[in-house]
Amino acid sequence: MLLQSLGAAAEPYPSRPIKIVVPFPAGGVVDIWVRRIGDLVARDLGQPVIVEIRPGASGTIGAAYVASAKPDGYTLLTGSSTLFSVLAATGTKLPFDIDRSFTPIQDHGRHDPALSGNSMERPPPRRSRPAPQFRETRRLSSTPLLPL
Repeated sequence: MLLQSLGAAAEPYPSRPIKIVVPFPAGGVVDIWVRRIGDLVARDLGQPVIVEIRPGASGTIGAAYVASAKPDGYTLLTGSSTLFSVLAATGTKLPFDIDRSFTPIQDHGRHDPALSGNSMERPPPRRSRPAPQFRETRRLSSTPLLPL
C-alpha cells in the first residue's frame, strides 16, 4: 500500500522527483516490487522516482521519516499489515499517529499466507497423530473452491 503524509500540493504535480520509502531491508520482495512500480510511475508521470530504503523496528523508522516529511505528495511510504495493524493492535508506542499521519493512495499488492514444506525430501515419520486443526486445514485445502 502506498501512503503519503497528509497535505495538499500548491504546484502542478509532479514537478520534481518523487521518493518512495521502503521501510524494510534492501533486496527483499518489497524493495524489488516498489522499484518496478517506481519505474512504471516514472514513465507515466515523466518524473524520476527514487526508492529509499529505511529499514528497522518493523517498519517504524521509515514510516516515522515519511510522517515527518513535508505533506506535499513527494515522499511516499510503502506500508504493510505489520506496521499498520499488528503494531497498533499490540499497543506499541509509535512516533506518529497511524490514523492521522498518512493518507492511503493505492493498494499495490496482496498476498495470501500459505503453509508449505520442502518437497525435495520426505519428512521424518511422525510418532503422533496430527493436531485436529491441521487435519481440518489439510482437508479444506484439498477441497476445490470452484468446480472445474
